[in-house]
Amino acid sequence: MNIQRVDSLDYPTLDSKLSYIGIDSWMNFISDVYGHAVHRFAVIAAQRYGVEAVGITLSERQAELAQHRIQEQGLAHRCRIEVRDYRHLPEDRPFDKVVSIGMVEHVGEQKLPEYFAAAWRALRDGGVFLNHGIGCREGD
Repeated sequence: MNIQRVDSLDYPTLDSKLSYIGIDSWMNFISDVYGHAVHRFAVIAAQRYGVEAVGITLSERQAELAQHRIQEQGLAHRCRIEVRDYRHLPEDRPFDKVVSIGMVEHVGEQKLPEYFAAAWRALRDGGVFLNHGIGCREGD
């Protein structure tokens, strides 16, 4: 089995996920990516597809580093990283697309209903949620 760390995912892998969900320049987009790749996905969405992209993380240090990289690439007008818990997204600003990579594994089985409810609340009517995670069935 070949398992990649989220922060090592390459451009074509991330870009293929955006293509799969049908992202377009008029859309707004939020990503919740676990690890150091939090900015990478939002940057690709803003650069390649011209969307307003928001990434969220719980780490202030990751957010600072990501914002610095976003500014270096001249994308601060379309792309930002917020320090925010996925359970506390503003409900007055629904998104066209919500992508979560590598988060479901960290949520825990008991909190999965809350996790999926938060994703649904973040979507506008007709929006798309892409959840990328790895699960396994425990042996008997």
